[in-house]
Amino acid sequence: MPFNGMSPSGDAEAEVVYANYGSPADFDKLKQMNVDVRGKIVIVRYGENFRGVKAFVAQERGAAGVIIYSDPKDDGYYRGDAYPNGRGVQPAASSADRSIHVSVPRRPNHARRSVHPHSARFETHLSHPVEQLPKIPVTPLSYADASPILEHLAGPASPREWQGALPFTYHVGPVLLK
Repeated sequence: MPFNGMSPSGDAEAEVVYANYGSPADFDKLKQMNVDVRGKIVIVRYGENFRGVKAFVAQERGAAGVIIYSDPKDDGYYRGDAYPNGRGVQPAASSADRSIHVSVPRRPNHARRSVHPHSARFETHLSHPVEQLPKIPVTPLSYADASPILEHLAGPASPREWQGALPFTYHVGPVLLK
């Protein structure tokens, strides 16, 4: 069973809103489109930014929970063959299934070493690593399981650059899941 390490246990039942990769710019675009994420479950794609950022930004914007799924445009048939014939994610799997390490919170002002050229230590106001953990539930989902949610979202069509590779037009929502 996939899970998102460091996510709190909990249940969330609310309308769902699609927020592309869950970046601050994506949430700003939703606000510009008059789509409110407060109290909603936000569904976002893996990629472009770290999943902890997705949870943090969603939480900051008032979301009740986060679903992170692997869109086939980013990590599936759109890019080539699925595992075991290629590197793509199977329809019933998520990118979380292939993770080779779990990121753990660090002491304030002590960044994890990274080979990424834009990595840098950053100052934080957090006094304890526990404060870095999300307060809202976050879970990974396969694109096979995310597809019915995304397919039934109402509201305006998502911006064209937010369109993934599932065979329908992505809308930003909301829709009520029960």
